[in-house]
Amino acid sequence: MVLFGKDVSTKHIPLLILCSSLLLVLPALDFFWVFWDPNAVKALIAVVELAFIISAIILGKISTPAISKNLTPWLLIWFSWTLLSTLLSEHPYPGLARWNELLLHSVFAAYLITCLQTINCARSVLLYSFSGVLILIAITYMVAWALDPQRPNWVSLSPYVNNIRHMGHLAAILLPVFLLLPTNASGKLKGYSLLGITLAWYLIIWSGGRGAFLTGVAIIAIYYWQARQHALPLLLTFIAGSLIAQLFPTHEAALNFYRFLYPDIQTASTDISSGRFELYYHSARIWFQQYWLFGTGADGFQYLEPALLTDSIRHPHNLILQLLLSYGLPGLLIPLVLVSRFIWLEVCIKRNVFALPFLAALGHSMTSGVFYISISLWFSVLAFTLITPQKEATAQKKSGKTFCYILPLCLTLSLAHLAQVINSQRFSSSSWTELNARYPLYFNSQHWLNQDMSEQDRQKLIRQTLNLTSTPCFDFVQYQQRPPSWCSK
Repeated sequence: MVLFGKDVSTKHIPLLILCSSLLLVLPALDFFWVFWDPNAVKALIAVVELAFIISAIILGKISTPAISKNLTPWLLIWFSWTLLSTLLSEHPYPGLARWNELLLHSVFAAYLITCLQTINCARSVLLYSFSGVLILIAITYMVAWALDPQRPNWVSLSPYVNNIRHMGHLAAILLPVFLLLPTNASGKLKGYSLLGITLAWYLIIWSGGRGAFLTGVAIIAIYYWQARQHALPLLLTFIAGSLIAQLFPTHEAALNFYRFLYPDIQTASTDISSGRFELYYHSARIWFQQYWLFGTGADGFQYLEPALLTDSIRHPHNLILQLLLSYGLPGLLIPLVLVSRFIWLEVCIKRNVFALPFLAALGHSMTSGVFYISISLWFSVLAFTLITPQKEATAQKKSGKTFCYILPLCLTLSLAHLAQVINSQRFSSSSWTELNARYPLYFNSQHWLNQDMSEQDRQKLIRQTLNLTSTPCFDFVQYQQRPPSWCSK
């Protein structure tokens, strides 16, 4: 089969499925409200990853992914420890959904890396798909502003995400992609690359995330240190992106250059940093005092009472603290060693420019929840796969049979999670809600509470909701219940 003048065989179909999905996932979040909940996004991404893996096995003839034998034992140890931590936690089932998400990401990355190594120009196709995602985001936000420039709350009512800072995550990760496009192989940044970098800066500046801004500056600096070229074009793209952002003013003081140039000098340092210092202090103190060994389980910190900072800020906004709080000290050590080795080899020794997107994700995760928000976590995994060489290194021993054995477990948990997500938007019987509340990989009762039921069943469902919620102070008030005393603190 010939597509766009290129010969396409069945082994290319998995890559085409993935690249098409990259452009469809974000619009799907707006068109299908069942996936609007951040915890429901996991189910949508799992569908895409499973579709890619199954098609890679059947059509791509990749029965066993090629993964270093030296890496596999460390991954098994880490996933075993994190599973134990999650099962011992107070909320094992929601934690199991996150644990399965991470496990499936690992299996998906193994198959994608093998695909990138065995198909010519596969990495180039993935890079262009990434670039298309950023162009799509930029155009969507421009059109959304043109249709409703007076939107009262851009921060939480923005396209594709329920917090506009999360769009800054993607912009920071995708910015260096335009430096890596094959059209730049001649040594010059072509027009499409310059346009993409400009739009990335527009999104970063306009969304108002200081962490994304600092990450973008750092990545451009590292690229210049590695390549020693394009200083003037890169500077001009930053200026152009900043100016474009000023063409879309809003009433949100948290957006655009206000966040960088006009912080209130009367406020405390914790306010200037959006409460990061206070958040880090409380997170580290709680971990050290209560959860230093096993942690709270996967994402268990979101159920802590009282919350780390406020009822709406239950994530430590730092990857190291996220791992410590979730899985304790042992859960941090293996990722810390592997990431340190990655930075030393790929950035310092090899100066591999294809490591820049993943390095951007790592850098931004030090001040935000890049590896907590499912959509940015997924793009971080995709960015990691870009680092692999395009041709498989035959000298190194490879093995991936373990991932084949893990796949049925991922499939089972993902389908169970997807079923709970879909049924949360349907009128359900009391037997289903009981089952869902007993095994809550995903639990959202808002739609169910709108259906006709006896007052006794309604109060029972509200009690179940309050026992499982990660935002108790908000939900107690919403359901006209008396909130705990610590909610006012």
